[in-house]
Amino acid sequence: ILNEASAARNALDSSMKSSDFGPVTVHVEKVQSQINLKYDLWQKELQSCYAEVLGQKIIELHNNVVESKTKLEDIALEGGSATVDVVLGVTFIQETKEMLTVWGDEVNVLIEAEKLLKRQRHVFHSDWMEGSRLQGQFEQLEQIFTRRSKIMNEQLPLLQARV
Repeated sequence: ILNEASAARNALDSSMKSSDFGPVTVHVEKVQSQINLKYDLWQKELQSCYAEVLGQKIIELHNNVVESKTKLEDIALEGGSATVDVVLGVTFIQETKEMLTVWGDEVNVLIEAEKLLKRQRHVFHSDWMEGSRLQGQFEQLEQIFTRRSKIMNEQLPLLQARV
């Protein structure tokens, strides 16, 4: 929508100072500037609404990623853990594996949306969470998942024997 709005704004720009309709001449310069001002106001409102939704999505996904990362860090699959804890840990690792692809795609979409706003010179609020922060947390989650998954696969014969 923001790209389409920007393209429409370019269509509004006109170097025409007047237009002739038969014997009537209309001076469009003054009207054109008022139309451009109104359009710029609408564009700014649209960007603000888009940025607000985007910011909420970034924070929401960031919280989900951080929560999953913390849970993965706390999983203990080695020897002294209770069987119930091991089963819950393995289950959570499998759930995280399914979510990584979904979250990875979502992170990429959110990063691209933020780039679009930056290209349009949107001014972000001081409390804006940068998409790069989300991306960093997601990459850390992937690293922890890889380590936990490797440990789980190494411990699989022992875990199957316990269950």
